[in-house]
Amino acid sequence: MTYPAAENRFAIIGGGASGSMVLAYLTRNATKDSLAGVTFDLFDPNGFGCGGIAYGKALPGMVLNSVRTEMSPWDGPAFRDHFNVHAAHTFEARGAGGYLDFLQQETLWAIKQLRQAGAQINLHRTAVTPEQHGDKFALVDPDGKAATPPLPAKRIVLAAGYGPNPHFADLKPYAGNGYIHSLYDGFDPAVMDGPRRKTVAFLGSGPALYDFVNAINDDLDSLDLVVISPSGAPMGTRDLSIEGSETRITPFNMLAAGQATCEALTEAVKKDIRIAQERGATNRRIGLDIVRNLGPALAAMDEEEAIAFRNSPLVAQLRHWATPIPVESARRLQTFSPRFVQQRLRPEDISLKRGRFEIAAPDGTLHADFIVNGTGHGRHNAPALEALKKAGLARVDPKTGVLATDEGGIALAPSGLLCLGPAVHPGTDGMESFAPGAEAIAAHIHRTAAAARAPAFVRTNAPPNRQQMTAVPA
Repeated sequence: MTYPAAENRFAIIGGGASGSMVLAYLTRNATKDSLAGVTFDLFDPNGFGCGGIAYGKALPGMVLNSVRTEMSPWDGPAFRDHFNVHAAHTFEARGAGGYLDFLQQETLWAIKQLRQAGAQINLHRTAVTPEQHGDKFALVDPDGKAATPPLPAKRIVLAAGYGPNPHFADLKPYAGNGYIHSLYDGFDPAVMDGPRRKTVAFLGSGPALYDFVNAINDDLDSLDLVVISPSGAPMGTRDLSIEGSETRITPFNMLAAGQATCEALTEAVKKDIRIAQERGATNRRIGLDIVRNLGPALAAMDEEEAIAFRNSPLVAQLRHWATPIPVESARRLQTFSPRFVQQRLRPEDISLKRGRFEIAAPDGTLHADFIVNGTGHGRHNAPALEALKKAGLARVDPKTGVLATDEGGIALAPSGLLCLGPAVHPGTDGMESFAPGAEAIAAHIHRTAAAARAPAFVRTNAPPNRQQMTAVPA
C-alpha cells in the first residue's frame, strides 16, 4: 500500500487513560485552524477513551482506588462533577456512570476540539507495533501491514499502558487446577463455589485484592483468605472529607545529595516521613509525594543499592499509602477476616500436590485450593513495548525498573520514540503521575506541527469552553 506524503502527521498508540490525556492536553493550545493540515492517527483495538484495566474495564462490582479529583488532572474536579451527576453508587464506579463513561465523553470532546482546530483525526481499531526502517518507523498491524506512512520517532506516542502480568507466569500450567493468573482476564467469581470450605491464597495486597473481595459473593463461612505480599499489610483507606484540600510535601532529606546507599536513603526517607507526619500530612500524601520523587534518587545511586531500596518493605509500604482505597472496600475485605503474610514469594515456593497447592511460607507450609495472582500488571510489558525491547529499541533501567528515557523523561532510549504511562514512570501508577508527561508530549506536538506549517498558529493558554461543545461520533 502506498500513502501520500504526510509532512505533518502524528500517531498515538493506546486509547486508554494516558493516550486520551494527550488528546485533552492538545486542546489547550488548539485554536480555530491552528492545526490545519495536521493529521493524527489514533490506534487502539477497543477505540479511544476505552478506559483501561485499572479504571474502566474491570468487573461490574469493582471501584476506583484513587481520589476523584486526581482522576482528571487536566481539569481538576471534572470527574468529581461527572460522578456526582451520573453515578448511581455510594462510591466511585469504574463502569457505567463512572470513570469509563467520563473518559469516553472527555475523549469525544477533545477529538471535536481538534477537528475544529483543523486537524484530521483517523481512528484505527487495531494494535500496531513500531518497526524501524532507516531513520523512520513503520507502524505495523498484526497482519504485517503498514498502517501509516513511515514516521520519525518523535512523531509517535506510545501510551500502551500495562501489559500482561509477568509475575508467576511459570505457574500458568496450573491454571486448570485453581491458579488464576490474572484477576482481570475473564475471572469468574463462581469458581469459588463448592460443597466444602476452601482456602484462597491471594498474591499481592494492592488494589486487585479489593477488586477481588468486591467481586466475590460466596458464603463467607466457606472461604478462608490468606494474603501474601512483601508489605504483609492491607492498604490505607481514603478520607473523603479532605479530598482536594491536601498540600504536596517536598521530601528534602530524600532529595539531598549523598544518599548513595540503600541504608542511607532509607533513613532519609524515614526522616521525611516523620517531618511530614508532624506537620499533619496524611499517609496518602506522604506516600504519593515520596514515591513520585523516587526517579532522581534512584538514578543517583549505585545500581545494586538502588535495586535493594526499590524492593524494600519501606517502598512497598509507601506505594500502599500512595494508593488508598475506599472505606467500603476495606470493610468488605475485613468481612473475610483475612490472614496477612509478609513474604516476597517466588514461583519455586509454590507446588501442586494431591489436588491442593502447597506454599512455602516463613512460618511453615500454607495449603490453598485456589491461588489468585493479584501482583499487578507489567509496567512495560505491553506487546508493542515488548517488541521494542527485543529489537533493542527500548531497554529497562535496572535502577528504576522502568524503561530508560532521555533527560526529559518522555523519549525512549535509544529509539527516541515518545512514551507515556507506567512504562516510563518509576512513581505511583495513578493518572496524576502521568499528567506532566502528557503535557510535555502535547507541547512537543504543538511545536513540531507549528514548525512544519506557515504561518505559525497563535498560541493561547485559554482552553475552549467545554459547556458550549457537544460530543460527536468519532
